Amino acid sequence: MKYAFYSIKFLFYKLKQSFKKIEIIFFIHIFIPNNIKYVMRFLSIGVFLFIHTIYSYAQIYNPKIVYQHLKSTNDYVLQHHILEQYLGFNSDRCGYVKEMKNIITQDKSLDIASAIILLLEARECSQKPQQQELTREKAFQIIRASKEPCFEAFVNSRIALGKASQAAFNSDTDYLSYTKQLLKGQECSQYLYIIPEVNHLIASKHGKTDIALKEILEAEFLYKQHSQFTSFGWVNIQKHLGLIFYQTKNYSAALKHWNQALDAFEKFSIKIRTLVSLHNDVGLAYKNLKDYEKSFYHLTKAIDIAKEIKDSIWIGIPQGNIADILIEQEKYEQAQIYLDNYLDYGLQFQEHGIVVSAY
Repeated sequence: MKYAFYSIKFLFYKLKQSFKKIEIIFFIHIFIPNNIKYVMRFLSIGVFLFIHTIYSYAQIYNPKIVYQHLKSTNDYVLQHHILEQYLGFNSDRCGYVKEMKNIITQDKSLDIASAIILLLEARECSQKPQQQELTREKAFQIIRASKEPCFEAFVNSRIALGKASQAAFNSDTDYLSYTKQLLKGQECSQYLYIIPEVNHLIASKHGKTDIALKEILEAEFLYKQHSQFTSFGWVNIQKHLGLIFYQTKNYSAALKHWNQALDAFEKFSIKIRTLVSLHNDVGLAYKNLKDYEKSFYHLTKAIDIAKEIKDSIWIGIPQGNIADILIEQEKYEQAQIYLDNYLDYGLQFQEHGIVVSAY
């Protein structure tokens, strides 16, 4: 109710500032009968969402930057995350995999990364089942011959997650059984946390909050016992914990874990979308605690990093969140600037999901 009140006040403010150029949306809201108005709004949003589906890959990835990120770290969980994240920026997923394969396989120091690319090739490039199996096995052979043979357990846990996510929550199939065998058969205690972590992700997907929290706390416990706080696995766990506490409106607890994730991530000196979204999440948590100064700092930080890495979606999103703060504070002139920027970035980079949200 409070946000509706702020929105109405802001609407009147904008109308007062631009009364001479009556906007189409104002016209729709005021002058068109309700039944026609709702149909037009529905159709307008439908058109935007249709275009968004077509152009949702406006993020431009540079294969040389991906390669540099991979070269800058020996954290294989982070390498896996980087390759998966940039895959999501591409509409031609198989094309991305093949391009990165050509770059990575020429560098013998990136043996684990080349294995990850082979696993992505098996998944994304529409191979026949027998060929998929051969490609996966080639990837596993590379990992087994590397300095980190235990990483096979990690990638198998992600394959298991993909299968389990498509199954019923109470399925009798233990998709993690092979991962468990790998962990028992080798000295791989540093990866013991991945079993409860995957169980957490599955429970979260099915809305089982209590189970999800129990599992991720178990993952954190195992991680503290067997792994280093400076690795990306720790960042993942803290991100998951922060999100589950944020969703249950325990914002102070969310901040505790997200700040730990930020502290660990910033030691990698790698700037990717994950760092941007973490700053945005921290900003939102501070916003809900009414600590607007800290919220503004982290949201601005998110914008700055997004601009640096040319991530068009995330240049816009934090600006919409800053506008929301300013509306709460009844600073409508400043809010208008951020809302206009939010909308401009959506239009400029054809991120039409942002355009729908801005309207």
